[in-house]
Amino acid sequence: MAMSDGVVRFTRETALAAERRGPNRPQGDSRLPAHIMAAVRETVRAAAATCVDPSRLEASGPYEWLAIVEQHDRDLSSLLRSYIETCRYLDELQHHPIDVGRTRLADAVRDAMFARDSMKRSLDEAIREKRRAD
Repeated sequence: MAMSDGVVRFTRETALAAERRGPNRPQGDSRLPAHIMAAVRETVRAAAATCVDPSRLEASGPYEWLAIVEQHDRDLSSLLRSYIETCRYLDELQHHPIDVGRTRLADAVRDAMFARDSMKRSLDEAIREKRRAD
């Protein structure tokens, strides 16, 4: 780990020295529902694999992978968070009583599905671009 002007930069040495299951590993955001994280698991893993060596991902799960992306790539993390939130909102519309105001529930679900699919396409494209850049 290198510091300059108070900004922490992770170096390869730090990444190799960190234990996968050690106390300093990324913890992720446990506030995200497990069933949503299970649904987006492969997308989160693909995003994390663009940030670190994919072999480092074997001993962890989607919460840790999300934390890895958040530590390494702010733009990709933002897209990933938006995608997860659209998935969560769609799940709430479909499975929980939620007030959508004057909007018909069917219209709200259709719009949420469109938003989710659009975010997924943008995220997939960003992951492909990042892979090509590496």
